[in-house]
Amino acid sequence: MPQKNDNPVSEKRDQLIDTALRLFARHGFRATGIDTILAEAGVAKMTLYHHFKSKDALIVAALRRRDAEWREWFIGRVTKLAGTPRERLFAVFAVMEEWFRNKNYHGCSFGQAATEFRDPKHSVHKMALEHKQQMLAYFRELAAAGFRMSWPGLARYWRKKEGQS
Repeated sequence: MPQKNDNPVSEKRDQLIDTALRLFARHGFRATGIDTILAEAGVAKMTLYHHFKSKDALIVAALRRRDAEWREWFIGRVTKLAGTPRERLFAVFAVMEEWFRNKNYHGCSFGQAATEFRDPKHSVHKMALEHKQQMLAYFRELAAAGFRMSWPGLARYWRKKEGQS
């Protein structure tokens, strides 16, 4: 079975995405120039444009990778910490704290992307929104399974519980 980097062409693409993700997390999307990404990745400009038609296309590919890896990690951690959907919904907070305390935490890539690319029709903004919608769908699923209520119903339940404290 082929490995992720068996293909030299694919390896360069992965190298560009990995480098871009690291730099975008530290410096932001707009502040990170193509020349910086190329220098850090050690690839030629022609290689970049062979794989991505624009910097925006690279950003979208990087966000897609980040989305897949982050959601896999996040849902995996929640599932490992808790058995039932109800317990998982509460475990979300422990996993979020774990993420926030990680030395490599630089904020939410998707929130940053949506902030830097405010036009809702922009491909980067759309990718950020897609991630947020998938996470919200996961939380809704946990709420429905764990509390047998809708997400808004769960919010009302928590507000009511807070009022009793």
